[in-house]
Amino acid sequence: MLFRSLETLALEGAGARLQACARVSKACPRVRFTLLEGQTPLVQAEADAAGGLATAALCLERCRPWSAEDPYLYTLRAEALDGQGRCLDEERVQAGVRTVTANAEQGLLVNGKAVKLKGGCVHHDNGLLGAASHRGSEYRKARLLKQNGFNAVRCAHNPPSASFLNACD
Repeated sequence: MLFRSLETLALEGAGARLQACARVSKACPRVRFTLLEGQTPLVQAEADAAGGLATAALCLERCRPWSAEDPYLYTLRAEALDGQGRCLDEERVQAGVRTVTANAEQGLLVNGKAVKLKGGCVHHDNGLLGAASHRGSEYRKARLLKQNGFNAVRCAHNPPSASFLNACD
């Protein structure tokens, strides 16, 4: 299974409308999506995997939107199901519930609020530690950038590590 996305379609009052999407093999006719807060299931939906792609709508009555000031993450579990409803494969990803839009009048809007980007260009390496990605050093780098006022990063030359992207989330 390949998790594709969790998209926030709209923030509505205290709740949110979300869309989950996953690609599965043709041996898996259905996918079950569960949004978790910690280990607690909040909402669940199943979808047919037509052509190997499953898409489901999830509605949260109450949510904590992600922002740079409050980077709250939920866990989305996607389970590939066989014809009898048995789980053949499972994948979990962390994701924030947030909307991001941009327009010429207001600029960048995160959850409907204007955000000024303050950041810089950051290389993939960790100085004297080299190009290997170490979870602790990636989190330290992200923490130091945030403490120095960054809310945006452009990654230079090489793709960033998954650990750095997780630290930024």
